[in-house]
Amino acid sequence: SSDLLDLSSSEQGSLLSLASLGGAAHHGLFCVGNDRRMALWNRSSEEIVLSLCPASTLVAGEVYQLAVEVVNPPQPLAAPLLSISAVDRHGDVLLNWYPLAKPSSLGAADTFTGEGYADPFRLVLAGFSVRSIGQSTGLASFSNTISVTLGPGSLDVLEGSRQLSLFRSSTGPPVLVVSGLLGASMSAEVNLMAPSPIAPSNLDASATFCSASGVPKRAEWNQETKELRLRVCSGSALLRGKVYVLAFEILNPSSPQESPEISIALEGGTRWVPAA
Repeated sequence: SSDLLDLSSSEQGSLLSLASLGGAAHHGLFCVGNDRRMALWNRSSEEIVLSLCPASTLVAGEVYQLAVEVVNPPQPLAAPLLSISAVDRHGDVLLNWYPLAKPSSLGAADTFTGEGYADPFRLVLAGFSVRSIGQSTGLASFSNTISVTLGPGSLDVLEGSRQLSLFRSSTGPPVLVVSGLLGASMSAEVNLMAPSPIAPSNLDASATFCSASGVPKRAEWNQETKELRLRVCSGSALLRGKVYVLAFEILNPSSPQESPEISIALEGGTRWVPAA
């Protein structure tokens, strides 16, 4: 296919390993030399070259599926035009760069596909476009209410969503991990609450998170790592374009300190790297 992105980070030299798709073993039909289930990556022409193994045949009317794993570049991109060609062993053209259909053009089964997120190399930056944290008091040894404000950027966050299944790089329900809360002291199970009595109810995200046993308005605190784990409840969601606020109470350390670097990451479903 043509007009692909730079897949150099996915190369084994100039070789790419092929994988099965949909339970079929069609990837075994292709070889590089004597090596089955391999393809060639041509960086200069941005093409993946699939060569049939000796004695292998693609039968007219049959559907063949295979997969290749690549590492996406770090920047957002619109889905490029992909096409396919075929030549025989003598170099005669059998198919001259025929456009490949994208999922968004085939009749979308859901909004995610319809908006083009399932199209190859349609890339977005996963994470929070809004993320901030504040406190109610800076006095040592005092109870302190910590408020967290979050706004998902390009992707919704919910358990079992099509977005997470397609973008998955880890398993398990989505868990937001707030790290760097140095000096904080809390019980292992933390009560979540609205940020303040006057905060708009539509911003209160405390009931969006549950304990590991499913109790709402709970988070998990690890005293050793100083991490707060916010597990998204089954059936709940953080939707892109919206802002969510929650709060929890800590006991400040007894000695004065500067504000530590606090970051947030997502584990489970799609993994987002920590962001300050």
